[in-house]
Amino acid sequence: MHDAAIAIDEFDDVDARNGTLVHEHVHRESRPRIADGSQGSAHGNSVGRLGSTQIGLRIEALVKLQRDARTAGCVDLAALQRAENAGTGIFLRPHGDETTRVATQWLATHGREPFFLFVHYYDPHDPYEPPEPFASTWADDPYSGEVAFADHGVGGVLEKLWEMGLYDSTLIVITGDHGEMLGEHGEANHGFFIYESALKVPLIFRVPGGKAMGRQVDQPVGLIDIMPTIAGLVGAPAQKQAQGLDLSPWLFGDGAGPAGRALYAETIAPTTYYGASSLLGVIVDRWKYIETSRPELYDLRNDPGETANLL
Repeated sequence: MHDAAIAIDEFDDVDARNGTLVHEHVHRESRPRIADGSQGSAHGNSVGRLGSTQIGLRIEALVKLQRDARTAGCVDLAALQRAENAGTGIFLRPHGDETTRVATQWLATHGREPFFLFVHYYDPHDPYEPPEPFASTWADDPYSGEVAFADHGVGGVLEKLWEMGLYDSTLIVITGDHGEMLGEHGEANHGFFIYESALKVPLIFRVPGGKAMGRQVDQPVGLIDIMPTIAGLVGAPAQKQAQGLDLSPWLFGDGAGPAGRALYAETIAPTTYYGASSLLGVIVDRWKYIETSRPELYDLRNDPGETANLL
């Protein structure tokens, strides 16, 4: 089997048919959670506290799983423009088309070797200004136009794998680091609240050889589970700081994970930027509790929109 892995920080719905879709909850500034499998409190990062050096170190921790592999990251985020660090080959570009171009060119050069490639698309963010033809197609919903543009970029990377004959032998992980409120609960985009529209994102694992195809796991998980799962799938030990679970047994139908697992969410943006109370949340099965100046409790099964506070 060709030894390769690619992690893409965006969601490509078409590829869900060829992999396992896992429902997950995440919290803000979750790229470090992807990289090292730990909660924000474990390394002192929350909203507004993520430094460029820290994200570089956490991506480096993730690529250490492939010690003998070529590694690179295409990071489409202006806030990380200073994140170039020794040893991981991180390339920083400003827009989705350029991110796809750099990623596919890198694959053309290094794809025949064992590799790990991290690709990040930033485009679905306010202000919503997708390029053509997505702007015209989604004229009444520019946010969806930006999602479609990012999806197109992801498709370009996957097509390159097909073109090179690497798709079937590559471990592919596709996810997003947050959702968007789009006016729900009075928030236009994301960062202030920790309601489900901002927290819940898709997570797809496409395992080499067509294993675990077409399955859906409804048990909520977290971005902190990605690194331990990649480690489990490639036969490498997880990093010592990892607090997430290895989900690889779930991908092959060996159980659905333990019930009653507590998932953590947080945002300190209200305190950092507005002088308001920070929000700390715990999700256990159907129940979600938010600790703030006026605590909230929701039954997500019967009230997925979180409209009826039970406290």
